[in-house]
Amino acid sequence: MVFAVLVALGTLVYNIATKTTSDTLTAEVHWNTTSGELLQKISGNNADELNDYLEKAIVITGELENVSKINGEKTLLLKNDGFKAKILCELQKNQSDEVAILKVGDTLKIKGIYKGHLLDAILLNCIILERNQP
Repeated sequence: MVFAVLVALGTLVYNIATKTTSDTLTAEVHWNTTSGELLQKISGNNADELNDYLEKAIVITGELENVSKINGEKTLLLKNDGFKAKILCELQKNQSDEVAILKVGDTLKIKGIYKGHLLDAILLNCIILERNQP
């Protein structure tokens, strides 16, 4: 019995550790929104509606507030439009050339996998679809 539990637990840990992420570029978009609309849902009474988008690709249009490196990965912070929450978009490694030309204030259209939110919304494996300068 204990052996079976250990094997099952080991298999689960292995599957999580080696899970490959889907190709964001070809992933089906489940929601096309703006940073303001997403933050409004997080901050309001409609946050549970976002559960429909967990682990799914969404597209967000918003204004770039900051580019940083968190845990070795390039991360974009979209302007929060006066909300306490923020939108963090961790980019795929192949987006380095795109990041190099970004400027604070650019309006971006980003596609990523919505991982959920506590205070901030988190998107992983993001790619930049469009960039418009102010």
